[in-house]
Amino acid sequence: PAQRQGAGMGLDEIKAMILELEQGEQIFDRYIDPRAGNATTINKDGGTTLIQMMEEGDAPMFFTPAAALRLEEGIGIINDWFAYDQNLPICEINKPKLYIAESCVNTIWCLREWTGLDGEKGASKDPIDSLRYLAVMNPEPHAEAGYKAKFGGSY
Repeated sequence: PAQRQGAGMGLDEIKAMILELEQGEQIFDRYIDPRAGNATTINKDGGTTLIQMMEEGDAPMFFTPAAALRLEEGIGIINDWFAYDQNLPICEINKPKLYIAESCVNTIWCLREWTGLDGEKGASKDPIDSLRYLAVMNPEPHAEAGYKAKFGGSY
């Protein structure tokens, strides 16, 4: 059912769905599959990409193409994020860098079941790709305090 969710939606509907899922959170960057986002399609005005089409209209939405690293490189980073010494107690210096919320049941299932043997077209690879794009882009947290003016200094 998840693969049929949103099938046949137009760009405005997709934008509305993304905004609903973001729940008003301030978004600094959105990543998109580099091949799909930059694939050129022809319309009445010439060639355009999905990234360009998402930037148009009454509610522009901006995306950054994720780095197009080899599959194995991204998977290696994900594995590093999950790694910790299981023979020791979890503590500040011995804990995974990545946790998946229990509500992300599809992602958890894919992480447990996906082997990579089905190549680039595997049915359970999409959630893995989402994590892989996150891993290779290495985003940093933004604290609200980091944007406040600081007093002092000189001329």
